[in-house]
Amino acid sequence: MSIGNLYEITRRSFRALDAAMNVAGQNIANADSAGFARRRLLTRADSYGTLGFNARIPRSSPTGSGVSLHSYVRLRDDLLATSAFRANGNMESASERHRIMASLEGVVSPSEGGLTDRLQDFWNAWSDVSDNPTDSGVRTTLLTRAQGLADTLNQADRRINEMEDGLRAEVADSVAQVNQLLARVAELNAIVTASTNNGTPDFAAADERDVVVRQLSALTGIEVQANHRDGLYIAIGGVFVVQGEHAESLTLDSNTLEITFGNSSTRYRPETGGKLGASISTLSNDIPQIRERLDRIAETLVIEVNAIHETGFGLDDATGLNFFDPTGTSASSIRISADVAGSPDSVATAGAAGSPGDSEIARRIADLRIATLVGTRTLGDEAIDVVGSIGAEVNRAALDARAEASVLNHLDAMEAGVSAVSVEDEMTHIIELQQAYAATARVLRATETMIDTLLAI
Repeated sequence: MSIGNLYEITRRSFRALDAAMNVAGQNIANADSAGFARRRLLTRADSYGTLGFNARIPRSSPTGSGVSLHSYVRLRDDLLATSAFRANGNMESASERHRIMASLEGVVSPSEGGLTDRLQDFWNAWSDVSDNPTDSGVRTTLLTRAQGLADTLNQADRRINEMEDGLRAEVADSVAQVNQLLARVAELNAIVTASTNNGTPDFAAADERDVVVRQLSALTGIEVQANHRDGLYIAIGGVFVVQGEHAESLTLDSNTLEITFGNSSTRYRPETGGKLGASISTLSNDIPQIRERLDRIAETLVIEVNAIHETGFGLDDATGLNFFDPTGTSASSIRISADVAGSPDSVATAGAAGSPGDSEIARRIADLRIATLVGTRTLGDEAIDVVGSIGAEVNRAALDARAEASVLNHLDAMEAGVSAVSVEDEMTHIIELQQAYAATARVLRATETMIDTLLAI
């Protein structure tokens, strides 16, 4: 190796060190950028053979000709990333279900004046009337509490409807967002693939793609496969919705809440996960079941109370009257009958005419408190069970959300160990590059001194 070749070696060294410094600077500048995966420069030792030099190399002489840039790499673990996407969908699904069920619990059973309290007040009022059948004040209180019970059921149904409308709007928005994100992933697949094939990989596009896929996984559970020829492949519920540059959209029937893939008849399954899955599951299962149970309570209350009340007599000896409007047998329509509304004396308490002190009817209605009217349960037990079942779902969803968040945090931490930028590590690397740069400069100065010495002979 000639002394002159040292100039080429140092030139190559400076070039490699300059490139490595640029990479370190890029990493530090984007340490807090969403989705940024740190970069690294890979170098390799060159020889005359690899460079194609036609030079006769003396035996036992080193054949190295310096260093060259091999490639730039984006540090990312595909397995950890795809696992994190799946865990994110599970966590968002559990969190969204907890949010929805907690809201539903507040609708059905507010902190004060809930269904169970109003039902208890209603039965207590009948007990008071049975003890004081001629007291107009007690009768007025009964009507007030009956109206409060009806209002509570009406309000619960109205708020459930409002909540349902809000969730339907959220589902429509989520489907629209999913379609936008799927289209964007396909676009970024095309950019990343084209740039990689051209030898100039677009790492910024790959970073953005990871961010978009993460957002997508929050909306709906996904399976991600890395295909180095076409980019990422994404499946929802086993159906591929992104394959390279092609994206399939979701189609929502706003009336039935049925979601299909593109123009096919393949249906989206709520158990897929994500916020969308949790919302559809609640709309399709939980809300109809709760509304049905509230309607059953209202219907049973109207039928059973009226069946006894219409056989009795009021203080005015009126008989055959309904206490509740017989046409309102749902939570949304239950109301006090016009027969007794505003007329406490018309409330039937006696079992026979001309017996103002008789309270047979009032006692029989009060005893409905302990009658098994809904299967093997009383109306009070059914109301408690409705509220309790929602509370149980809230607790279960909270536990699931915490468990899934723990899994996601663990995967994110592991992925961060591979992809995240550590400013401290980058600063250490820069110091190493500075030392290497100074050493290369010393080689160059030594080479110049050697050349000057030879020229002076």
